Amino acid sequence: MKRSSIVVLMLALTLAVAVPVEAATPCVVVICRVELNPPGDDLGEEWVEFFNPGKEDVKIGGWIISTSSGTAHTLPQGSVVPAKGFYLVKSRDRWLEDKNEAITLWTGWDRDDGASGGRPGRKVDATPALDDVMNDNRVWCRLSEDGTDIVPGWRYVDRYHRIDEHALGAPGWAEESVESLAAYLMIPARDDEEKARAVYRWITANIDYDVESYFSGSYKTRSGSKTVLNDKKAVCAGYSQLFESLCDAAGLESVRIDGHGKGYSYTPFSDTGRTSDHAWNAVKIDDRWRLVDPTWGAGHIDEVAGFVRQFDDYYFLTPPEEFIYTHLPDDPRWQLLERPLSKEEYEDLVYVKPPFFRSDMKILSHPEGVISTKDQVKIGLFVPGDVLIIAELLDEDVNELPDRFTLIRREDGEYVIHVAFPGPGNYTLRIYSKFRENPGPYSWALDYGIEAGPGTVSMSGFPVIGEAFQEHGLEIESHPEGIIMAKDRVNVSLSVPGDVMIIAELLDADGKELLDRFTLVQRKDDKYVVHVAFPRPGSYTLGVYAKDKNDPGAYGWVLNYSIEADGEYQAGFPVTYGTFHLHDVHLYSPMAGRLRSGVAQSFRLEVPGAEDVAVINDRRWTHLDEEDGFFEGVVVPIGGEVWVSARFPGDDVYYRLLEYSAS
Repeated sequence: MKRSSIVVLMLALTLAVAVPVEAATPCVVVICRVELNPPGDDLGEEWVEFFNPGKEDVKIGGWIISTSSGTAHTLPQGSVVPAKGFYLVKSRDRWLEDKNEAITLWTGWDRDDGASGGRPGRKVDATPALDDVMNDNRVWCRLSEDGTDIVPGWRYVDRYHRIDEHALGAPGWAEESVESLAAYLMIPARDDEEKARAVYRWITANIDYDVESYFSGSYKTRSGSKTVLNDKKAVCAGYSQLFESLCDAAGLESVRIDGHGKGYSYTPFSDTGRTSDHAWNAVKIDDRWRLVDPTWGAGHIDEVAGFVRQFDDYYFLTPPEEFIYTHLPDDPRWQLLERPLSKEEYEDLVYVKPPFFRSDMKILSHPEGVISTKDQVKIGLFVPGDVLIIAELLDEDVNELPDRFTLIRREDGEYVIHVAFPGPGNYTLRIYSKFRENPGPYSWALDYGIEAGPGTVSMSGFPVIGEAFQEHGLEIESHPEGIIMAKDRVNVSLSVPGDVMIIAELLDADGKELLDRFTLVQRKDDKYVVHVAFPRPGSYTLGVYAKDKNDPGAYGWVLNYSIEADGEYQAGFPVTYGTFHLHDVHLYSPMAGRLRSGVAQSFRLEVPGAEDVAVINDRRWTHLDEEDGFFEGVVVPIGGEVWVSARFPGDDVYYRLLEYSAS
């Protein structure tokens, strides 16, 4: 066990609830809540909370918190968990892992000096292994809904659920004045953070954004707190003023901050112009200033629908190093950064949205928000393994261009987004993200502005890929371009993991699927080759599909190529069967699907693991010779169907691999 020498910060809280007279409760302390992955970079924000359900205080000085990841903290002498109260433990370092982390509370070391090598004393309580991949305010909890007791089982919940429910249930009488509303909102709050949260949640749920005043510019009349409370409508100045007034009435220190916000209608090409066009707040919690934007937390403006109420938890106590990407205060002190950014540095930042930070993504290659180029662009991002991303390219009028102008690849532990351009102009690269296990839609994560200068050559783009392409670990080997110019045939190579199978289909210009014989897909080592033939000159779409070998379900789409063919008629390839793909069979000859009757044909194919391979035509069986997994032989077909079948160990049945026709 690794013991930490880091100072541990504690906060003891007594829960102010009415406790009925009852029999004496044993003095016991339990772990009730755990925050493994708070918003931001986690430094100094991870915590474990204890609860004392008994009627007497419990001294926990010298007790130990140990983690399955190998850290241990000894609690200072004099530490106490109050009766029916709580005790919060933080560290100034990162000390909890996001995945598979279990926490145990012990009574103390079995040696008085707690020297290295000592063993913990009696186990008081322990959590199961916990995972928290979401970079947000959800925590692991086993408190009852009202926060007064322990319930069986751990739940992954919003840490503010109890406070939010109370704020959302505010009765009409409480909203008659700032003072009465503040008094109501503070009823269940255990600390300053929960007080500030109650204020934030009520405002975001009850104040509409005054779109009409915003666009007319006549919004100053609505900035007073009393007016905002009565009208339930405001622009940002009113939101921030009401937040400050409610905090004041609740005994919290808060300030309104004026500055610039990258909000409605902002693009990476926007000129920020004058600075002050937005207002937000800072609130002091535990002697530390924290940032809040109740306006953006309430919703957003839509060109058609007007104000759309959509609560966003992200803008409550947003880490300063993230807030600065979209908020520049007039007074640099309120950036709350060790080194405040200049206006120019702020303008140069990439335009990021809350999902970028929630997904723990990082910018690797281009920290600037606008990229100038005359060629393709490659943008590197760190994206955690449990997160998926997609991208789209928009033109100057914010119209989405065809998917083939972006391509996402995983390279050396990072995602690389390749971007091509149809010609000179200003473009916006928009990137979306979601967690792999989330069945819902992708969320807008960030924008880059890209200036493709004069002389930029028109590019055809890349193949169009789906999210399953990344999930299955596929890589493009032979044709990085999205439009393939071909003659009679073309072979496309893909790198494919050994536990994945792929198939392909060819569509004509009208989207009609052609016969299977116009594609042949086969594996060789860690690569698949997709052979494509064309019945006539014209435009085609090659679609590729994949699935895991052990998956009994259908194949999923992974990739599309556009192909322009300008050659003579091709008869195509033999038809393949499921066993061909399941056993990674590789065909060398004959590749043509139609054989000439009466003409000798040389068969050669590799069938791993097969005991026998036979060519069957007109009820005649020709068993091919085998050497080191390769099966060869000469057959003279006499017309009709020609099948190639294989028998595998432990089975007397021959399974069909290929089907030809002879005429």
